[in-house]
Amino acid sequence: MTTPTAAISLTQIAKLADLDPSFFSRHADELPPATPLRTGGPGRPQLAYNVDDLAALIVERTGHLSEAICRLRLALGAGPLRIVTTDDGRCHVVYDSERLEDLPDSIRTAVLDQVKSERANNTARRSRRQQELQQ
Repeated sequence: MTTPTAAISLTQIAKLADLDPSFFSRHADELPPATPLRTGGPGRPQLAYNVDDLAALIVERTGHLSEAICRLRLALGAGPLRIVTTDDGRCHVVYDSERLEDLPDSIRTAVLDQVKSERANNTARRSRRQQELQQ
């Protein structure tokens, strides 16, 4: 039997992944075996997964991938978000729904710098296209 310290519930996994718990219900056959976790509350027990089993699944599916590929897959699959690098070299995931005012200064600065850079690149790309069309 799994102890509470070595298990994580489906709801907790969903919160960590910023996904609805129904996502994992639809992919239950891809997850390791679950153990019902009785909380004493009404309704069906929550499903809990052994943390070691989940870690093994993650390594099996992503262990051969580089950090860049993992970041790309995260960016493409997790919805509207940005991955920014602060001055100290740490990477942070920032969702588009987050308010800039609520972010720490270093992360807010990294987001704004990235937005400015993207705008400058887009403007330069549009200018090049217009010049190419005029020639």
